[in-house]
Amino acid sequence: MAHQTLQGAQARLEQLQRQCDEAFVAYEAHPYNDLKKARYAELKSSLHKAEDVVQSLATAAGAASAADTPKKRRLPSSYAYRRKKLPSASGMNLTIMRQQQGAMTYNDNTQQPCLQAVDSPLYLNYRCNAYQVTIKLLHPIFGKFEHLAGTVQPTAASLQFVQTICAQAKYYYASEEKDYQPVMRTLWKDLLLQLGGVSRPAVGRNSVPNLALAAPYGLVLIAEFKIGLDDEAQPEALWYYEQLWEETWPHKLNQSFAATFVVVMMGAGVRIGAAAWGEKIYYEALTPVMNLLPLWGQESALLRLAQQVTALLSCLAELYDEYKIPASMAQSERVGLFGDGIPTALHDMHRFQNVSCYAADHALYSYTDPASGQTRLAKFTGRYGTAVHAAWASAGLAPAVFDVTELHPHSCLVTMELLPESWRVLSNLSGPELLESKPFVLQALLQAHSVAITMGTTGAHGDMRLPNVAVRLEGQQWHVRFLDFDWAGVAGKHMYPPFMNPEIKWPSGAHAYAVMLLEHDAALLQLQFDLALHYAGL
Repeated sequence: MAHQTLQGAQARLEQLQRQCDEAFVAYEAHPYNDLKKARYAELKSSLHKAEDVVQSLATAAGAASAADTPKKRRLPSSYAYRRKKLPSASGMNLTIMRQQQGAMTYNDNTQQPCLQAVDSPLYLNYRCNAYQVTIKLLHPIFGKFEHLAGTVQPTAASLQFVQTICAQAKYYYASEEKDYQPVMRTLWKDLLLQLGGVSRPAVGRNSVPNLALAAPYGLVLIAEFKIGLDDEAQPEALWYYEQLWEETWPHKLNQSFAATFVVVMMGAGVRIGAAAWGEKIYYEALTPVMNLLPLWGQESALLRLAQQVTALLSCLAELYDEYKIPASMAQSERVGLFGDGIPTALHDMHRFQNVSCYAADHALYSYTDPASGQTRLAKFTGRYGTAVHAAWASAGLAPAVFDVTELHPHSCLVTMELLPESWRVLSNLSGPELLESKPFVLQALLQAHSVAITMGTTGAHGDMRLPNVAVRLEGQQWHVRFLDFDWAGVAGKHMYPPFMNPEIKWPSGAHAYAVMLLEHDAALLQLQFDLALHYAGL
């Protein structure tokens, strides 16, 4: 009878293990979904109880042994690859499991580069890897291209090129190597000849890219042309990029980010991207895949492509001039910064020393200010509520902000005070600590909402979640500092951004493009406290 009871308990334990595995996957994919989180917590608690029951029954039945006694459950080994982190308010930084990726290798039979399965991404291209800083922060030429591609007036040469390439892309090509690639290579070569350096350099064992533009001290552009809409062109271009830099300019890799434009043609589509080399090779698409078929009534699409081509030619000329000369001594002094992938805006030794990555998930870097000797924080962001941050800092409710510099139209660099380790964000507190600090935090928010931004206006934070509030206990007093002012603005005037994490329970009225209000801050903070204290059992 005891053995039958034990077998039933073991069967129940196995069932709970399977259910808990499934719930864990669902919860990790949506960590701010209250139902999934509660379901996983419930199953995990039931699983531990079932393990204790099986252990007790096995001991009582005299059937327990080192081999048969159920051990405490361990997560499947694949879960160990998961990167645990809090998603951003925009919902763009999701928890991702590392998956099989295609890496480039060399095929001895075909004498061509080919894909090989590996367990981690070979190139950082925003897929199946941790957060990476935008490539536009590694070299300003990419930010300049993005700006010009949407504003520049197309040149006559670019308009003619677009007309010609669209006329050729409309045909069906029987052979990629004999028909399609020679035609497209000729068109691009004629366009780029004015810059000089256009060639097809040999790579590895007599393998050659479709097209390359090289200066004396660096690769300016690499291009690959494929007849179909597949994923081979991009990784193959990056393989050539890697090989050319390593074989031709290895010394330059320690003195620059090896910035290179990447043009990929896939049948009747073209995309312009960027490659750079930091701690790993980065790739970022700078344009969507542009349709080359001459669709009647869609001249605007062709004009956009002509703008992109004009911007590309301008930026290629500038990058070519940069690679005409060897690296300067100043660049040689920054070798470690390139290898660590530190954005170029932080390479000014007169402003930033001892730069290191502070939290890559949020593009934060610590550095020493040479004038004061203080360790400070640098943050890269696309939007920042400087006025609100400065006003709240003056009232002692936020870290001091020193400078905000616009790098290009969609990015700015913020330098601010780095709080000592004695400060902790609310999401890292224990349940009792969270409960004890709550009245102090709510009172600090009321005080912040009374701080004047301009005459007759006050500031709304917009993202008043637990990770954005730091506290420090001194005696019986909890001191409070508010963080992360990316969305902050004048209450009743500034609006929420278009993308807000749907897994966060936002208060009523807080949604995309809605006007930010003070009551939104208070309601969101209260919701966050309630949720955290509920799961802490308080």
